[in-house]
Amino acid sequence: MKKLIFLTLSSILFLVSCGGQKETTQVIIQTPETKSEGGGGTGGGVGGVDLGGGNVIDGKMIEDYRVLISEDPAYQEFVLPIQRTLKEKFPELAADFLHITEARKWYIVPADLKTLDSLKIGIPFEIKTQQAALHTPEVIYIDKRVWDNLSASQKGMLLTHEIVMGIKWIEHHEGLDRCLAEARRIFVNNNYADSPDYVTAKKQCHKTYVRHFINPTKFKLKGQDYDNIRTLTSDLFKFIGKINWDDLKSWFKSVEFRVY
Repeated sequence: MKKLIFLTLSSILFLVSCGGQKETTQVIIQTPETKSEGGGGTGGGVGGVDLGGGNVIDGKMIEDYRVLISEDPAYQEFVLPIQRTLKEKFPELAADFLHITEARKWYIVPADLKTLDSLKIGIPFEIKTQQAALHTPEVIYIDKRVWDNLSASQKGMLLTHEIVMGIKWIEHHEGLDRCLAEARRIFVNNNYADSPDYVTAKKQCHKTYVRHFINPTKFKLKGQDYDNIRTLTSDLFKFIGKINWDDLKSWFKSVEFRVY
């Protein structure tokens, strides 16, 4: 029986070997489907296809690089106090802040991340920057080699930046994620404790929406969006004690950062 061999480039561009950045090729062997007496396929795998296996970086499975970012010392020292202040001053934003922290999967990987064009992210092209993190709708990747060289404070600012970027994207996310983000407002307003209303709200979200994979190309941020993200990050991280909260809420509306 003939086997058809397909070569596909991995969509995860950051997988690298010790020798530098390389595109990873995945080999999928597909056996033409044959019919059994019962009419079912016998080609193997899912739908008659044998799918590729796991991916490795520096001798470790990618899954091994996943972390609970809320347990990181930098988060505990520098980001958690922001969360607590937001609870008192801007609870809707506090709920989004917590949602991105807990609903997204965080990885700290020793891999080169694709650098975005300076003009696209609103930075003058004369300024050379290093890509420390890669943010997708579902997952946030941080370059471990950059991470290990940051101070605790700078780690806290990087985490704050990624959370703020995630908040900017919520409006464009699929229905279930938006619903769960709103349900967290009940959780925050109940002093971060489960309640019957919160449990009911989450169940209703899952009944109403089916979770879909989000295509990263759906998110089109402009240079001004990136500038707004940097502005909010620095305000929350460096100047939170001086924020006029009514002005900040007005700013959210004026730049259409997030609708509350």
